[in-house]
Amino acid sequence: MKKLFACYFLTLLFMIISSPVEVLAADDTSAYNVTLQKRPVQEGDYERDEDGKRSVARPVYCSISRRNGIEVSAIDKEEIELFEIYHNGVCLLSSPEEKDFITVLFSISGNLEIRLITSDYAFIGYIGM
Repeated sequence: MKKLFACYFLTLLFMIISSPVEVLAADDTSAYNVTLQKRPVQEGDYERDEDGKRSVARPVYCSISRRNGIEVSAIDKEEIELFEIYHNGVCLLSSPEEKDFITVLFSISGNLEIRLITSDYAFIGYIGM
């Protein structure tokens, strides 16, 4: 019985040691998908159709991971001027640096509001960490 346990233990230990780092560090490979709403920065700047009516905002899809950073479907990442994180209406971070945003986002927990601000629009979404 002791030989069986020792054999099992050594096999398990060998598997853990030989595992790739990516498997052991799951946080680096995890990504969060967030649906953002596009809102104009200036209150009167809503897009209008040919009849002059405000057009319905289409959702914008965003993926956030430690490895790849932020990927947004509707805009080029270079257009983002500010990355913001809010919790219960309180601004936890407002930074022009994507790296700072990713570091802070993955270091806190809770239901958070994220805002990606460009010169014309604010892309706002919610994420549970």
